[in-house]
Amino acid sequence: FTVLTDVSTISKNSKQRRKSRLRAYNEEKKGHGGDTNESAPLSEVALPLAATLWFYLFLFHSLSNLPLDDPLLYGVHARFWMQPNLIIALFAGIGIEVLAKVIGSRLLNKPKHQPAARLAVLLIATQLQLGIRPGGAPGSIFLAGLRKTWNIQSSLAPPAWYFHNYARALLTPLPKNALLLVNYDQQWTSLRYQQVCEGYRTDVTVLQLSMMTYGWWETRRKLYPHINWPGTHYTKELTVDWAHHGGFTFKELLDANYATFSGNVFFGGKLSYADTGFHQVYDFIPYGLLKKIIHKQQSTQYFQEIV
Repeated sequence: FTVLTDVSTISKNSKQRRKSRLRAYNEEKKGHGGDTNESAPLSEVALPLAATLWFYLFLFHSLSNLPLDDPLLYGVHARFWMQPNLIIALFAGIGIEVLAKVIGSRLLNKPKHQPAARLAVLLIATQLQLGIRPGGAPGSIFLAGLRKTWNIQSSLAPPAWYFHNYARALLTPLPKNALLLVNYDQQWTSLRYQQVCEGYRTDVTVLQLSMMTYGWWETRRKLYPHINWPGTHYTKELTVDWAHHGGFTFKELLDANYATFSGNVFFGGKLSYADTGFHQVYDFIPYGLLKKIIHKQQSTQYFQEIV
């Protein structure tokens, strides 16, 4: 009872402080001849948000020079739609709240906050079920009726676990403290999410080859102190960049780190450059969804063990 009383007291004090701040704000606006309506603070941010949306829809698209007839580049372009969608969703949420208050107070004779809160919970619950389980929960009458009415296809809301399962399928079979080199965006981003956000298999060192091809990679090497770097960045063999600008080949990277990782070096994707020196010394062998890199002198013994 004491705890509930304290929580109630804190809630009341918080409401009083908010009302006090709003009252002070309105008095300040009134002193400057401004609008003292409670929605005044909102109106001050509406214009910048609308200007931001206009900037993206017109200026950004006019300067974007990606050929949108290419499905890959169209997908890259579509990644930037999340930013304007946030602004649109914000305005839509404000409009829904106002509409719900009008319906609640004038038509249903209920407190203003009740319809808005219930509608928000309903929309969020529907979105979560459609996004995570396109078929809805077993026996979900609401979603069944929703799909029947609007003809929502499951293909419009695919399961949200594809990349989660894919990344774990890549990491799970690897030995402890392995080195994994990848060159696909789907692999790199999903693996990073599993390691950084979910803390899964953080013992595995993951490097992205395409990022290593830029000169600025020299400043990022410090993020991997346990890697022996034979140069500043990854480049093609027998080039000026390799001979005079500090670049290193894929083979040289392996030569410097193969023993460090006890031969537990794995690869996903394809090499950024042709590397004859690598193929003279090393082999790719299947390892689940990845490939393991081994010395050619070990490949015969390895295949014999498999047989």
